[in-house]
Amino acid sequence: MAWANEREVAANILTDMQADGSYGNLLLRKTLNRHNAMLPAQKAFITGLVNGVLRNLIYIDYIIDQFSKTKTSKMKPFVLNVLRLSVYQFFFMDKTPDFAVCNEAVALVKKRGLQGLAGFVNGVLRGILRGKDEITLPADDTAEYLSVRYSCPMWLTKRFIRQYGFDNTKDMLLANTAPPDVTLFVNTLRTTKEALIDILIREDVTVKPAHFMMESALHVSGTSDMTALPSFAQGLYHVMDESAMCAVDMAKPTAGMKIFDLCAAPGGKSFAAAILAEDKADISARDIYEHKIDLISSGAARLGVTSVKDVLADAEKLDEASIESADLVLVDAPCSGFGLLRKKPDIRMTRREEDIMKLAALQKRILRNAVRYVKPGGTLLYSTCTLTQEENESNADWLAREFSLREEERRTIFPQEYGTDGFFIARFTRE
Repeated sequence: MAWANEREVAANILTDMQADGSYGNLLLRKTLNRHNAMLPAQKAFITGLVNGVLRNLIYIDYIIDQFSKTKTSKMKPFVLNVLRLSVYQFFFMDKTPDFAVCNEAVALVKKRGLQGLAGFVNGVLRGILRGKDEITLPADDTAEYLSVRYSCPMWLTKRFIRQYGFDNTKDMLLANTAPPDVTLFVNTLRTTKEALIDILIREDVTVKPAHFMMESALHVSGTSDMTALPSFAQGLYHVMDESAMCAVDMAKPTAGMKIFDLCAAPGGKSFAAAILAEDKADISARDIYEHKIDLISSGAARLGVTSVKDVLADAEKLDEASIESADLVLVDAPCSGFGLLRKKPDIRMTRREEDIMKLAALQKRILRNAVRYVKPGGTLLYSTCTLTQEENESNADWLAREFSLREEERRTIFPQEYGTDGFFIARFTRE
């Protein structure tokens, strides 16, 4: 594909997302793959722009609406997204001079054939620059302030305040505006943590220590695509957030165990369990979608993990042959994903409040089957990457009460604690 301006590509991605409700990460990856002539640094810049706008979308639109007679809800999508990208650069980036950002925005609108709106774009942006220090926000002790300043939908902000209190919610929402680290789970079947650090440094990757999974994890930066590195192809690690690693670690997988991972794709928890068990467990990595099963298969092959067997299966349907056959059952349940707001910022706009109860009910249907697969004395590990009570504490309480399980451990990990994904984990023993 012919070379394209990075900001134009970013504006097109945001506009396409707005038009068809596409998932940001998937559309971003698909678009960048088409622009194969772009340098890694250009792709990283586009990724930073798109995700930066999405993480701060409500705040950015609030600013635009203060300086534009035509409100954001009435603007042409491409024009709006050019304005959003420009405001993001004004307030969150300092590499490009403000005048150059304005000129670029005007040029993009003209290139799109919207010459009649070039003056409007220029006027709004110049107005924002002149009034930067005069922007008024809601009172800083209100839910409205948190919603606007940290770009969290009002309904979700109020829900978090009810559950966690104002100050904790503020800290959490602030943490969710920051770009996430990339975290690696070290494949100790093929290397050691120390050896991998040396290899990554030779590949010009910046390596930082883990927050709590000290033996298994590394935080890395300095490359736009870890999967393009020789160390990735050699299967020396897989990409996995520390919170997800913690869930597997709490399950205590060991050699000789029969393990079911019921919602396994793309396979990270199955791979982590296999590595922690020295590839001597019997792991059934199950998922409902065939294309996701392929991800598990290819991931296991890359890592050289032989104990993981991919299985096409619907977790909502009871597998009679598996009843009371597993020492450990992992259920990383489908959820609203509100612990992933840093990594998947489009969730803020695409997820609805009514989704929470629907997903909580889906989790119960899966968990009913999961309990049946656990041997007496075996372990059920329930986790989600969200932070809503209905999907986490309420379902964990229901599990223990409904099936007379003994709860051994429960943990909620907040983004502001360690800079990881928000996560809920509960471990049960079947009597």
